[in-house]
Amino acid sequence: MIRFVLDKPPAVGTTAAGQEIALGGFSGLRYLGTSPEGKLRFLTLTDRGPNADEYEVGEETHRPFLIPDYQPRLIFLEADITAGTLTVEKQILLTRPAGKKFSGLPQRKGMEVPVTAQGETLPFDPQGGDTEGVGLMPDGSFWIAEEYGPSLLHFSAAGELVETLKPGNGLPKVLENRRLNRGFEGFAVDGNIGYAIVQSPLDNPVSKGAKNSKDSRIVRIIAVDLEEKRTEAQYAYILESSKTDKIGDLAVEAPGVLLVVERDGKAGPKSSKKVFRVKLEGATNLQLLSDRVVGKGGSLELTKPEALAKLKITPVAKEEVVDLTRAGILPEKVEGIDIAGDYLAFCTDNDFGLAGGLDRKTGLAELKEEKPMLFLLPKEVWRK
Repeated sequence: MIRFVLDKPPAVGTTAAGQEIALGGFSGLRYLGTSPEGKLRFLTLTDRGPNADEYEVGEETHRPFLIPDYQPRLIFLEADITAGTLTVEKQILLTRPAGKKFSGLPQRKGMEVPVTAQGETLPFDPQGGDTEGVGLMPDGSFWIAEEYGPSLLHFSAAGELVETLKPGNGLPKVLENRRLNRGFEGFAVDGNIGYAIVQSPLDNPVSKGAKNSKDSRIVRIIAVDLEEKRTEAQYAYILESSKTDKIGDLAVEAPGVLLVVERDGKAGPKSSKKVFRVKLEGATNLQLLSDRVVGKGGSLELTKPEALAKLKITPVAKEEVVDLTRAGILPEKVEGIDIAGDYLAFCTDNDFGLAGGLDRKTGLAELKEEKPMLFLLPKEVWRK
């Protein structure tokens, strides 16, 4: 295993309390080939920006945004195996038409309430996005999966928002029942088909405290025709066990074959993080089933995996490829995966070096030493 650390990430801004925040929060990964000098080139992106742990105010969940005007961005990385270095090649800041900044603020009431470090309410942004997964198209444009809607966002090669697919408009309406902060987490493109995967089971039907989501092990994979702007298929993916309750990312290995990162919320040698090979062939296309089963208020997420056969549903077939913890990849948030030649590559989300804690009187955030990392696993570890 080869590990790279982004030792000197550039600054992305300063908080109101005067703390300088460095680039981080990487999520999603695409391998772009080698540079003329033989360096491995990758594309990743940041999520919605530097934030602290949420807290409850009455029935609302408040989320502190430490740099409220932070602009999510695409990051191009270069990994030099000989020198053991990881560097930022360039950044593309995401924008809306007419050059307006694209923001990471929540979209509407019912989502987390955005606040400043000291608790002052920030406005919702109907076009904001918590960007988590990325696909690069042949024309140089980008499709990005985000968690809020959840939605798929199409950006030009220059990073300008072109179009949006959202629940009820290109995507299944039931996706609106995603658990808070658990929308699309992984995304990859194969030809004209984009594969998006929800981070955790939908809270469907909607339940108090997202109980139905937390009790379920069924996660949905959505296959979208990016040319026709419509959902072609939905598939049921079964989480391995209660040890892993969320998805990290996915990549395309071959037509109809995906690699999926499944993880828990822990770091270190006792954490649980694995990669599974997923085969779509033979799995039931949920898109063809009744809304009583797969629509809003349907029974799919309430169904135990062993009872799916009674509904005539075959989930995707999966097999373990590699145990990342045993391979030495120990950060909590493994949120990017792609095949890089003979290597299997991963990137991690370090939360912009923030530990989550926040003094709401001073606005000072708790920091941690973790920096963005990239890992390469050689073929003998993962190709079986």
